[in-house]
Amino acid sequence: MNRAIYRYLVSAGNPAAPVDDVHFFAACISHRAGLRTGSLCASLGLTPDSLNSLLYRFFPVFAAGMNGSECNKSRLHGLAGQDFICECRGGLQEQENPRLEEWQDLNSLLLLHRTDPADETSILMSAIIANACLDEGHLWQDLGLADREDLNSALQRHFSQLHLKNSADMKWKKFFYRQLCDQAEIRLCQAPSCNLCNEYANCFGPDGGESWDRLAALR
Repeated sequence: MNRAIYRYLVSAGNPAAPVDDVHFFAACISHRAGLRTGSLCASLGLTPDSLNSLLYRFFPVFAAGMNGSECNKSRLHGLAGQDFICECRGGLQEQENPRLEEWQDLNSLLLLHRTDPADETSILMSAIIANACLDEGHLWQDLGLADREDLNSALQRHFSQLHLKNSADMKWKKFFYRQLCDQAEIRLCQAPSCNLCNEYANCFGPDGGESWDRLAALR
């Protein structure tokens, strides 16, 4: 995450909103605000309307000063005291996401397991998490969170059924795709069970943890 933007957003956070949710969205926004191409809403996996909803709900001070012709990323950097040259052209001429169907499947999976079906926060969070799943790093890193526990906490609050399903602590991206495979009745794993698979350490345990790598080598 961009710490200066994160600190600004937290300071401008809605005092009536849950602190943990303010933290989550501030981290995600500050992380994506550093991308020079693409609008902020596209890089988060949100529509312009859903981004506006998020900002007005959780960061009303920032939202109140928004100008439709101004780049949100440039404004965030300016408010955080940073220089930034954006190439998003104000969010115009967005390219179509070539993995849109994949994003839709992941988003639908999360929405199906919302803790509270009436909770609009989980709709925003679902879109952002699904979008981050399309990147190459660990999910908590691609979201811009401080650590995996931040992700665990968000999922436990807003997608408790999925959190409970992942009782073996499989890495979240792999767990989500495993759920999609199970829904489609497709089996991509060759081993009869996870405990007998050579890829065990890549799917379970701390993300990037050396202690887990050593443990896996002894299996």
